[in-house]
Amino acid sequence: MSNNPRETGPSSEEVAAPHTCGSALADQLDYVADMVHELRDMSLRAELRTLAGILDLAYAEARQQAARMR
Repeated sequence: MSNNPRETGPSSEEVAAPHTCGSALADQLDYVADMVHELRDMSLRAELRTLAGILDLAYAEARQQAARMR
């Protein structure tokens, strides 16, 4: 039996880990989305419309990815 991880299958702990990590990652992405949303609002108040638009896209991406992780 080889110790090379490419030649053996994942352990049961490794199979379970992505779900746990996915949930933690989803929480992190929610936090990122909240922070980006705040930056978008600040940009709008400063009349930086292009920056606000880019941050809107980043917000949507973070929310979408967070939903995917759940």
